[in-house]
Amino acid sequence: IELWFEGGPNPAKALALNQFVLLDRLGQGGQGAVFRARQLNPSRFVAVKVLTQPTDAARARFEQEARAMMKVRHPAVARFYLYERVRDAEGKPTDQYALAMEFVPGTNLHQMVQARGAVPWPFVVHWAVELLRGLVHIVLLTGLSLAGVGVEQNVRMLMMKLDAIGFDGIK
Repeated sequence: IELWFEGGPNPAKALALNQFVLLDRLGQGGQGAVFRARQLNPSRFVAVKVLTQPTDAARARFEQEARAMMKVRHPAVARFYLYERVRDAEGKPTDQYALAMEFVPGTNLHQMVQARGAVPWPFVVHWAVELLRGLVHIVLLTGLSLAGVGVEQNVRMLMMKLDAIGFDGIK
């Protein structure tokens, strides 16, 4: 923002990605970066994944992930919203693609353990069962193997979804 006041580019343009305003970087892997974003229409918070290495092979894997996630509907898996080509400031298509999914607020398991200490075993069992149900649903519905595209992202989203439930309520 300071650069904008000094005559630099408008930060709103730099943070805009199609119909999304990127708010926070949630993580980055070998294939892409994931952001918490605000979708403008419909108005909601989402998780947006973009490719960081737009090679043909990475783009094909990204598209495979999107096609697979379109089929998945399970309470333990973040909902898929859309897959689209990123457009530049003039509205022209670029070589970048974005995937939008349900944003699930919460903390990851590592942060939870750091903040609260050891997780009670009943919660671990409950969490593991829900995690496996979600993974089995993905595998059966999409035909992906557990080492397949997109599974690791959905495991992270599932972990945040279960954290939103909270492990204090499980005895």
